[in-house]
Amino acid sequence: MDPLTHALSGAVAARAALRDRTSANALPIRAQLWACFAAAAFPDIDIVLRVFGTLAYLNWHQGITHSLIMLPLWAWLLAQLFARFYGRPNLWRRFLPAVTLGLSAHIIGDFITVYGTMLFAPLSNTRFSLPLVFVVDPAVTLLLAVGLTLSLRASSGGRAIAIASLLLVGAYLMLNVAIRENAIDIAERRADTLGWHEARITALPQPFSPWHRTLMLRHEDDYEVAQLRLITLPSPTARLRAALGMDYAADTETSWQRQPAFGNTSDEVAFARQAWSQPVFTPFRRFARLPFLHEIETAEARRCAWFADQRFVVPGLPPSFRFGACEHSDGHWTIERQRGLFIID
Repeated sequence: MDPLTHALSGAVAARAALRDRTSANALPIRAQLWACFAAAAFPDIDIVLRVFGTLAYLNWHQGITHSLIMLPLWAWLLAQLFARFYGRPNLWRRFLPAVTLGLSAHIIGDFITVYGTMLFAPLSNTRFSLPLVFVVDPAVTLLLAVGLTLSLRASSGGRAIAIASLLLVGAYLMLNVAIRENAIDIAERRADTLGWHEARITALPQPFSPWHRTLMLRHEDDYEVAQLRLITLPSPTARLRAALGMDYAADTETSWQRQPAFGNTSDEVAFARQAWSQPVFTPFRRFARLPFLHEIETAEARRCAWFADQRFVVPGLPPSFRFGACEHSDGHWTIERQRGLFIID
């Protein structure tokens, strides 16, 4: 999720779980809140990987700073840092509960998005994900922000307000669980109809609308893709989506479309496969989990096969994280990039 939502989740979790202490060496609740707020934002420090290139960042983001195995080390380091900043280095153990809670909140927040988190890095680079929400979800952010504000302003009962805020976020996520299960059921029925019994099924959450999902089946080199509105309730973000050009499904009718992963014609498929297999394109192959050919561009001195990842396709908008394998007139290949609309792209 986005850094602000991560930080808010840490602060609300701290307000709900941690108490003010009156002993001489106790930390005030405000100090614990700030520590948890900062710790919940800390794992995204891996954005420094951008200096090594976009694909280096995309391949290693949500890696060791998001790892359950590495969490004790990060908690210890942050506790030491916050204690020194607080002016009481000997109290670093008092910061441990807050920073551990913040780091855990961040990992959970990323686990429920589609990107995938390396929970066991550096022992394994396998990514785990339960894609319930898009990487930016205004509903989650709003619930956390309102809950934190009200809990801090309340003269009494602030802890109960924070707990209520977390429960509302939990209820919202459970609604998304039900929506996701419904979407997967629809996709499974489509797979049975096609006879794609080994198809990989994905239900991708969409930005600014929990009611919509992109349903996807992958079988060998073919995709079946559908945009579906699973609930007919009005969406408060409909105007925002329209202003951004997002072309979401308007009803609950499922309309499936076939999308080949490597193009439509034999010439497209041959060149796309050649481009895809180039050594220079290895970093994108490592990143893409649902790759597809976006277009083939032919110019005077080069020919490029541009690929994208279905996880980062929003209806009506150009795909984000598009990379091309380009063959130049002298026969050498390069990897190139097209920017999308997301800030990180």
